[in-house]
Amino acid sequence: MESLPLIGGVFAAIGDVFQGIVDWAMELGLWAVFILSFGDSFGLPSSGEFAMLVWGGLEEYPLALVMLIGFVGAALGDNAVYWLGRLVGDPVIRRVISPEKQAAAQGYVTRHGAKAIIGGRMLAAIRTKVAILAGAARYPYRRFIVYDAIGCAIWAVFYGALGRIVGDAVGVTSIVDRIGVVAVIGAVIVIGLAVAQRLVLPRLAARRLNQD
Repeated sequence: MESLPLIGGVFAAIGDVFQGIVDWAMELGLWAVFILSFGDSFGLPSSGEFAMLVWGGLEEYPLALVMLIGFVGAALGDNAVYWLGRLVGDPVIRRVISPEKQAAAQGYVTRHGAKAIIGGRMLAAIRTKVAILAGAARYPYRRFIVYDAIGCAIWAVFYGALGRIVGDAVGVTSIVDRIGVVAVIGAVIVIGLAVAQRLVLPRLAARRLNQD
């Protein structure tokens, strides 16, 4: 029975955090979309997707405006990370991965610029890495801007539209309920990616090696 107060305290703390997020989101409004989309480029986990799914599903905000703000925040964030990689990227990257892996990753970005930059923008786990590697490899900035803009546009439209579709499907109208729904969706996605990383991806890699 002594554990009950502790469990109650944990749930109360979670409730306080949740309420703090709600209060912050309601106070900032669409500014939160820009801040979270921008911060997402610097490795803030899936914050951009969270913003687009939440605000994209709120009928009080025009969906096109939410998409535009998300696009601008994401594009500015990616460009900032690109220049961070171009200016100080090499010393930072060398502390994280070996020179061989760095060369291989930068070589992939250089050879497959469009695929790497546009595809990387859609994947929360690698978008920061792609931008900083492109900068460190001195990938042509004009090309980076074009490919990244395409990726950010696809990303903003996809997640904004998904937020509106989910919101309409479950009849969610308040930001409190939206955050709860997105939290559930996020948990499902995280679990799915973890399962894929542990079970599916190794099998696909092994099958590809056998085919080669």
